Amino acid sequence: VEFMFLKISSRLRLVVANIFDLSVCFFSFPIALFLRFNYVSIQSMMMILEQNLSILILSSLFKVVSFALFRVSRGLWRFASIPDLKAIVLGTFLAEVLTVFVMFFANRMSTIPRSVFVIDMMITVYLMGGGRLLYRLFKQQKQKHRGKKAIVIGAGAAAEKLLREYHTMVCDSEVVGLLDDSEGIVTGKQIGRAHV
Repeated sequence: VEFMFLKISSRLRLVVANIFDLSVCFFSFPIALFLRFNYVSIQSMMMILEQNLSILILSSLFKVVSFALFRVSRGLWRFASIPDLKAIVLGTFLAEVLTVFVMFFANRMSTIPRSVFVIDMMITVYLMGGGRLLYRLFKQQKQKHRGKKAIVIGAGAAAEKLLREYHTMVCDSEVVGLLDDSEGIVTGKQIGRAHV
């Protein structure tokens, strides 16, 4: 029964993550238009969207395809990191370039300012990356148990890697400091929120 619950729970998380990504792909462009046209009224916004419906559809499709190409949805949100953000940035950039390229040859982009695409890219990266970062922070806070205090011997690259692994595990202790007598180690600083 527990195995079935975990299986359903993981599938549900995957569905929610995919819905979130698709929503960002679709809604980032209207948000960019709204910001670019200085918070126009709902009626004016609907007219602008009607005029640029083809760009909205094209932009959304290109984002979905480019995110699939860069395997953005393959990354586990709990372990979101710089490579995941890099994939999001590259996927968004490719989608924007393709959209601009197609729209330029279709109608010379006469109906829309070019700055909308820059704003759209920023919003997409912010929402996609921000959503993953918030989820990771939430999971880390949820798993943090204020139990025994622990000290790690060493403050180099291995200690930093150990702390990153430690934050993803469920433990009954908390690393509060790092001890190291090597030259070049600056005391008073922090590595992974633990004092050196």
